[in-house]
Amino acid sequence: MAILVLDILTTAAILFAVSAGLLIILGVMKLINFAHGVNGGVKPGHAAAQKSAS
Repeated sequence: MAILVLDILTTAAILFAVSAGLLIILGVMKLINFAHGVNGGVKPGHAAAQKSAS
């Protein structure tokens, strides 16, 4: 039982480290930022956003 818990915690830690690293790298590169939505960096009031919405 203890080995199973340790295995789950290890897997969770690895997945967290990978996802946090990708979030930091992609955030610094301004490639994808899920916190602001994935819309190519176009702000909602921008003309390109209004064109794509219609």
